Amino acid sequence: SDAHPKLRIELDLSNTYVDLIEQRIDVAIRAATGPLPSRDVVARHLAVSPRVLVGSPTLLARMEAPSTPADLDNLPCLGQGTLARSRDWVLQDARGHRLALPVRPRFAADNIIALREAAIAGLGLAILPQHCCHEALVDGRLQTVLPNWTPEPADLHALYPSRAGVPPSVKALVAFLRERFAKEATMQPIS
Repeated sequence: SDAHPKLRIELDLSNTYVDLIEQRIDVAIRAATGPLPSRDVVARHLAVSPRVLVGSPTLLARMEAPSTPADLDNLPCLGQGTLARSRDWVLQDARGHRLALPVRPRFAADNIIALREAAIAGLGLAILPQHCCHEALVDGRLQTVLPNWTPEPADLHALYPSRAGVPPSVKALVAFLRERFAKEATMQPIS
């Protein structure tokens, strides 16, 4: 704000992939566990966001807590996406064994905050970014489930339309975000 007093910001908190050029968006922040869908944009890696499988103490007391990933099939889960098209859960153990588990969610949302609140309310287990649920884990509103199995982390990227003629405001925002995420205890900085 003080460093860039003429900077104007319009914030759109959508998880929908957008055409940056058509919608005149200077920069988008995207979290992805796989390849980014478009090669038409420049992607600057900002940080790695560890994720965690969580559930509310109320839910875990009501139902037997899972001891293996196979047990998740019998528990209510929350999905990112829609009920019809929710993302599979990919978990990895300490030896590097990976499991992709199809999820049939009882509740789905494309908003991480909504998923966190649904998990706290006891609607089901959820995979959440650690930075989103850290406080709820510390104060006991959420608990880690299957601590020996880790969800794949998400890579955070800044996306913008072109390398040529990048506005100084975009360069400043990307530099600020990289610096900020590097200092965040719940993020893994990039080298």
